[in-house]
Amino acid sequence: MGVDGAYPGDATMPKVFKGLLNMDAYVVVSGGSGTIRTIQRWMNARYIHRRNFFVIPCDGHFSRDVQKALMLAIQYELGMSDDVANGVFGPGTKAGLQENTLSQGSSGVWVNLFSAAMIFNRRSGVAFTGTFTAGLADAARSFQSFVKLPVTGRGDFQTWASLLVSTGDPTRRGTALDCVTEITTPRALALKAAGYQIVGRYLCNVAGTTLNKKIQPFELTTIAGHGLRVFPIYQTYGGAVTYFNSKQGAADGFDAIVWARHHGFKPGTRIYFAVDYDAIDADVTSNIIPHFRGIKQSIDEYGGGYTMGVHGPRNVCSRVAAQGLTSASFVSDMSTGFSGNLGYPMPEDWAFDQIATIVVGSGDGRVEIDNNIVSGRDNGQSSFDSPGISEELDVPFDSQYLGTLLSDIRHYFSTIGIEESGVGQPYPTEESFRILMAYDRLITNLARTLRMRKSLIQVPLLWEIWHYSDLDIVSDELVRQHYQNGVGGKMDGSTGLGQIFAATAINSRNYSVDHRAAGRPATSPERRWVRL
Repeated sequence: MGVDGAYPGDATMPKVFKGLLNMDAYVVVSGGSGTIRTIQRWMNARYIHRRNFFVIPCDGHFSRDVQKALMLAIQYELGMSDDVANGVFGPGTKAGLQENTLSQGSSGVWVNLFSAAMIFNRRSGVAFTGTFTAGLADAARSFQSFVKLPVTGRGDFQTWASLLVSTGDPTRRGTALDCVTEITTPRALALKAAGYQIVGRYLCNVAGTTLNKKIQPFELTTIAGHGLRVFPIYQTYGGAVTYFNSKQGAADGFDAIVWARHHGFKPGTRIYFAVDYDAIDADVTSNIIPHFRGIKQSIDEYGGGYTMGVHGPRNVCSRVAAQGLTSASFVSDMSTGFSGNLGYPMPEDWAFDQIATIVVGSGDGRVEIDNNIVSGRDNGQSSFDSPGISEELDVPFDSQYLGTLLSDIRHYFSTIGIEESGVGQPYPTEESFRILMAYDRLITNLARTLRMRKSLIQVPLLWEIWHYSDLDIVSDELVRQHYQNGVGGKMDGSTGLGQIFAATAINSRNYSVDHRAAGRPATSPERRWVRL
């Protein structure tokens, strides 16, 4: 723990005993750094006698607890009492850091803390030291350039802030923004006058909510006409771990493609998919990475040139990127208390850094925005294709009307002499209807892609599901036996929701690929024949 000097002798002091009762490690564990462990032990030794400072892990890993300990250490060195120091980056801490600028030749505890913060932020080649060397100045310049601060080579306030808290100095004015509000001509003029260049806007609304945050008709023309550029954000719910899974990801990817095309975003546009909650590391492993794999599957198969980004806390962005699933990160650093931000360095592939909510303009030009710092990795889009068909033709079905629609279908069936179910039919009317509506999102997206009414897909599907019978089960089994066991002569059969022959399905898919309906160029290698 590093507290042998602070607690000489063989007595087990209360703070040491408390440390033994938790799950913290005091030796370097897998993937840990010996240098970080040295800093951890140094902080334990120096600050253990302060009332609110408890033994931190010495495992070689920068974590939320270590970050809080570093903030307390800074407040102690600023002279704050135990009644004042709270580990929060508040006004007193900010004012104190503004009076403790470091430069080459500085020495003492403040340099120790600055070099520790640099190491915690994974700045390569930095040693834990009490002397501000030329090498540390060079490392400071590299970090300042990385996070887009003035490159001074000093430990000034803005550099301290970016090392200690995810927002950095939240008063910095960025050149990008995101918002849920339509950018009208007066707002575009106000944003342009304030120095903004890139606007993040949402592709769609969230079903069942009243917030109208999506890009409005002709809005992209207005934005581009005033010299601004746009990057698209896809977010429906995304506010809990239960939302994220591979199936939902595949659906979101397809939906985002449809909306991006609808608004006129061209191939090459990067779409940022949002994770809008405090995801812990285990959530990223179990749900979020599979979700983004699902998105990537849809983007790769149907995207026609669109690429993927991620919008979320630092750890989410870094881990999804490390899997090769995204090419840029839109970091939600404004949420400073998120466990995925506190104790994690800025993602290497960051494009936009969301640091504060502010108001720009006045009167008709007034708009509330999230202020974003720009790295230059993504400059947004400035030209667009003509918008696609109106989404009013084919929207997701409002589930509150499921019962009404089922009653209408039953009534119609009765007028044409259709009973609830026939002999040997496993799916009566209600079950057939439930199966059909379970695919509503897929059918909606397909209708938009093919530019046709949903009903033209739904009607034959419902009809075929209802007519599914024991004879179809027998037919499927005969085809299966032909290919698995070499018995029987049935090589193909009608199967699946639409009761379509495999040969017909494959020919239809190949036709779609050849005519770009599936989002691939006509030369796609995916054109193929697949046997059952």
